[in-house]
Amino acid sequence: MFSVYGPSLTMLPERLGMHLFGVRHGLIAYSPLYLAGFAGLILGSIRGNKTCVYSSILLGSYVATFIWSEAGEAWAARFWVAGLPFLAVGLCYWFVSCRLATSYAFAFLLATITVGNTILFIAQPLWFLESRRTSVSYSILSHILPINAALFLPVDVTAAGIPPYTQTIPYLLGLAFALLALLVICTGARSVRLRQAAGIGGVALLLAAAWFCSVRPVSRGAYAVSATNTGGVDIHLASRNVSAMAVQFDDKLALIWSEADYPREFRIECLSGSRIVNESLQPSRPLVTLPDCRGARDIVIEGGSKGAGMHFLRNPGTITLLERTPFR
Repeated sequence: MFSVYGPSLTMLPERLGMHLFGVRHGLIAYSPLYLAGFAGLILGSIRGNKTCVYSSILLGSYVATFIWSEAGEAWAARFWVAGLPFLAVGLCYWFVSCRLATSYAFAFLLATITVGNTILFIAQPLWFLESRRTSVSYSILSHILPINAALFLPVDVTAAGIPPYTQTIPYLLGLAFALLALLVICTGARSVRLRQAAGIGGVALLLAAAWFCSVRPVSRGAYAVSATNTGGVDIHLASRNVSAMAVQFDDKLALIWSEADYPREFRIECLSGSRIVNESLQPSRPLVTLPDCRGARDIVIEGGSKGAGMHFLRNPGTITLLERTPFR
């Protein structure tokens, strides 16, 4: 463990979002059922339950101490382990307060993701340890299910100073707070209709989030991959109608990533001829979320810093271009 940030109110949303959703150590990223634990603590505290009040105070005090650090070489949710007893109190209180089938359906979806990741952790624990720059488990599962949550999970800064990927944190926090509010309402509201509506709304919001993460491989005939003169990768699109949203370096997903294996960051350019349609600078990782490349014919990915790790792009292996699954 090493401290990377000084406490600051302006950095609080980013650091909280990183520890809730970060690709390596995010609690909600891999165990979203604990949102019901937070909801239970809030609901119990509002109702004056002393155990929930004390647990909320202790959990808040603990979280305030660790969110300014990056957990380093450890499995998912390392820092949250000491706070799980307090979340367990909230989780129990939420389920004791739960009365309606719609609320149970809401919790069932959260539990399905949590249990699925737990089973994967038992079967393939190194997938979670190797999720340094993207979620190996979610990316590999995307070959089976057309959903990849790793597209939007943020990436924390490293000891070597490789920049973080934080652009999605405001949206993820907004989703988390919306789900949290619905979890509180669906068990705590006095009106049965309001509780039912909140449960249905929670299910609908989770399904909408799943669709937003739904991807499929672009047809191999729709693009061609070649090397650039400067040692990068050029993905040439057959037409401007290809709506690519991500690039996945398949052969490098589950490999051990040491600092010398890859560039410090990727410079991504969406080109239409020589004109830059859009560009982005992101941390280097085997799953790259693209900026808006509509109207582009070429997507060029190069290392932002020359030197160590440039062989990553000289020998990228199989590359899959991903697009959002159309809504039908």
